[in-house]
Amino acid sequence: MKNRIARLVKLGKIAIFEENLPTLQKDEVLVAIKSVGICGSDIHYFLEGGLGSFKQKLPMEMGHEPAGMVINSLAQEEFKKGDRVTIEPGRACFFCKWCVSGRQNLCLNVKFMGANAPGALADYVVVHKSQLAKIPAKMPFKMAALLEPLGIGLHAVNLIQPKNTESAVIFGAGPIGLCLMKILQKTGMKEIYLVDTLPYRVKFAEKMGATGAYVYRDAVAKIKKITNNVGATYTFDAAGTQDSITACGELVSVGGTVGLIGIPTEDLIIYNPHRLRTKEIKIQNVRRSNQTMHDCVKLFSDDFELERIITHSFDLNDVQKGFDLVSKFKDNVIKCVITNNSQNQPHDHTPLNK
Repeated sequence: MKNRIARLVKLGKIAIFEENLPTLQKDEVLVAIKSVGICGSDIHYFLEGGLGSFKQKLPMEMGHEPAGMVINSLAQEEFKKGDRVTIEPGRACFFCKWCVSGRQNLCLNVKFMGANAPGALADYVVVHKSQLAKIPAKMPFKMAALLEPLGIGLHAVNLIQPKNTESAVIFGAGPIGLCLMKILQKTGMKEIYLVDTLPYRVKFAEKMGATGAYVYRDAVAKIKKITNNVGATYTFDAAGTQDSITACGELVSVGGTVGLIGIPTEDLIIYNPHRLRTKEIKIQNVRRSNQTMHDCVKLFSDDFELERIITHSFDLNDVQKGFDLVSKFKDNVIKCVITNNSQNQPHDHTPLNK
C-alpha cells in the first residue's frame, strides 16, 4: 500500500509523492489522516521558506493540525484499530530538563510534524502514542483538526490565568484569534474585542460572538473610548506583526498582561519599554501548546460551533489550491482544511463534512 505525501518543492509549489508506508516501532501508531488544517505558519513556509531568518531546506513535508483513524498500533493497550484520534504535532523526548519539568512544548529534542518530522499532509503518518488523544464518534474530523489551534489558545489561558470578570482584546481575527476567543468564552469572560486588518474577518468575528470587532486603523481609538481610556486587562497578539504588538502595549490597562501568541515574520519587533514599565505590564510569550489536547477534546466534545470558521476544504490531491487560496486571502477564507477521501484508506462511519 502506497502513501501519498505532499511536499513543498519550491516556494509556492507543492507536489504529491508516493512512497511505501513507514515501519512501526515500539509504542508507535499508524494513523490514516482524514483532515488537516492549514496553519498560518504553513503559509510562511509556503511563501518564504521559513520564519524570519530561519529557513527550512526544501523539499519539506507540511501539515501539523491533523485528525484521523488508527489502522495499526504497537501500543495496543492504549490505541486500537478504528480509534478516532487527534494528534499533538510535537513528539517530545521526555528526558530533557523541560520535559521532566512538565513543559514538553519547550523540549530541546522535539520532533515536530512538518518541520523536522514527517508532515500530516499525507494519507498516513506514524506517531508515538504520547501524541494521540481519542475523539468522540460524534465529533467531525474537520472539527477535530481545530483541536491543535484550540490547544494553543488553552495553553495561553493556562499560562496567564485571566479573570473572567475582566476584559480582553485579541489582535488577529484569524483561526488562532477566534480559537482563543472561544477558549476565553469557555472561562466565562464576557467582554472580548477582536481586531484585524481585513474587514471580512472583522464581520466574521462579530458573527462568532465578539463583544466588538474593529478594523485595525479604528480599533485603538474605539476601544479606548469604550473602556473610558482604561484599556483591557488582557491584550493578546495573534497576528505577529509590528503594528499588532505595538497596539497590544498601547491598549493593555495599568497592571495588565500582554500575551504574545502570533509568530512574527521579522526577527526584531520593537515596542516601547517605558509604556510597559510605567504601567507595570506583564508580558507572557506562548509557544505552541503544552499537554492541552485531552482537555480540548473534553471542552469541545459536545460543542462543534467553532467548525463554522472552516470556510473552505480541499481534497489532498488539490492541496495546492488550498494553499493558494489561504496565502492570497481569497474568497473571504478564514480556515481551510485539507480532507482525505482516498480509496486506499479505511472509511469511518461519521460523515467527513457533517
